[in-house]
Amino acid sequence: MKYFVRIDGKKQEIEIPDSEGKGDILIDKVSTQVEYRILEDLSGVDLHIDNRPFHVDFQEENGHLQLQVEGKDFNIEVLNEREESISRIIGHKASKKSNLGEIRAPMPGLIIKINVENGSKVEKGSSLLIVEAMKMENEIPSPIAGTVINIYVSKGDAVKKGQMLISLKT
Repeated sequence: MKYFVRIDGKKQEIEIPDSEGKGDILIDKVSTQVEYRILEDLSGVDLHIDNRPFHVDFQEENGHLQLQVEGKDFNIEVLNEREESISRIIGHKASKKSNLGEIRAPMPGLIIKINVENGSKVEKGSSLLIVEAMKMENEIPSPIAGTVINIYVSKGDAVKKGQMLISLKT
């Protein structure tokens, strides 16, 4: 399974084998041998990376993971391939204007839920709406923290790829 991890703004591609507990993982296409055991209470994981032991404590907070490794704290964001693709499309559209986030449909689909209204304050990563495409629900997150200034669609609307959905202002 492939993931995209951002640690302190640096993005890395990580591919984890389907085998449970051990195997070679790829970090930016470099192979590393890993063994792991997730703690029963899901609060951490014991790792052996290239035969070196580590204990990692983690908790989820605002869509990010807070990790503690050997006394050092890390704030990371983990996205699967689909989430990374959506984030890249939305982030690219939002970066075209300095303080206005233009949220566009990443694929054709049907608007099944709108989680905000005009004037709503949103945090980066918070869910704006859900688009159903090919019988899958795709949550569209906010690429920036800001205020909703316009919603261009309604629940039940069919949308085309690239169609304007919501605009945000920082």
